[in-house]
Amino acid sequence: MTKIFLDNNGTTKLDPRVVEAMLTELEADPSNPSSTHSFGRSAHLRLSKARETVAEYLAIQPSELIFTSSGTEALNLAIFGLRPEGHIITSKIEHVAVYHTIEELQHPVTYLSVGTEGHIQLQDLEEAISPDTSLIVLSAVNSETGVKNPIDEIAAIAQRSTVPLVVDGVALLGKEPFSIPPGVSAMAFSSHKIHGPKGVGLLYLRKGCNIHPMLIGGGQEQMRRAGTENLPGIIGFAKAVELLHSELPEATKRMERLRNLLESGLKGVRINGTGPRVCNTSSITFPGMDGEGLLIQLDQMGIAASMGSACSSGALEPSRVLLEMGLSREETLSTLRFSLSRFTTQEEIEAVVSILSGQQFS
Repeated sequence: MTKIFLDNNGTTKLDPRVVEAMLTELEADPSNPSSTHSFGRSAHLRLSKARETVAEYLAIQPSELIFTSSGTEALNLAIFGLRPEGHIITSKIEHVAVYHTIEELQHPVTYLSVGTEGHIQLQDLEEAISPDTSLIVLSAVNSETGVKNPIDEIAAIAQRSTVPLVVDGVALLGKEPFSIPPGVSAMAFSSHKIHGPKGVGLLYLRKGCNIHPMLIGGGQEQMRRAGTENLPGIIGFAKAVELLHSELPEATKRMERLRNLLESGLKGVRINGTGPRVCNTSSITFPGMDGEGLLIQLDQMGIAASMGSACSSGALEPSRVLLEMGLSREETLSTLRFSLSRFTTQEEIEAVVSILSGQQFS
């Protein structure tokens, strides 16, 4: 049975070149980057090189990077670690790693709305900021719809208001080139969303921003995240980032072309999110269809899609994101997300269009 993976916002396959880089590290001499002997010093050099590779791509200083175990940990570290003492601003469509973490703080929260566009309105953000506002947390890209927030403008507002801004960049990295605006205090990323290994995340923390560690122990990551670094995973992450340098521009064009081919080939459906989107994501409502049933049918034919974020899709509840965008409960339960990668082929998209075109939508 042919296998077609269109759930790349949930995870991505390891690039073979990433595997090769990781195997080299896994087969190296036993070493701990914190050890002072020659084995440890060698490991520390490899860790530093990986950090420099990622920092160069993001156009930041290596000292501004904190390696973590996941994007979720990076977001938790930023939100808890910045120690907000008052009012927080976020949106109603954030990933659960943001949504539930902010709830845990039990501070006053303003949840910015989004409409059918799928992104916040800058005027709403400006009006929500008060003298008591201590933190803004927003995503660069919504992982369910692919819709982008105007992060440059958001960062400018945060900077003018002197309010720390945490950005969830997990769904942005690997989709298009970008730079981190000056008004961003912290930004989270994840390795396994860019054909790197699972178990590695990253927090960018702007120089001068103080953060309180969540993990206490050794002095790793400049005293900001205790625990021996996952060096094979970090080296794999760095290799995946390195590949973005040369391959992302062409990959972005190809993914956008294939996404458009998918959307234009389906009749009687609705594409969710009228705002600007990244190149690889389609949230598609199939009117009158049982989304879960369709998902199962596709799975039985070897096609992987999803009904939303992988961190939430185990529960058969309507998507909070789509409800906020104005869809009814029935419409959300008739919606699937298709997310492509740079390994997705035209033949795969044509096969999926052919299969889905045989369905009856009402």
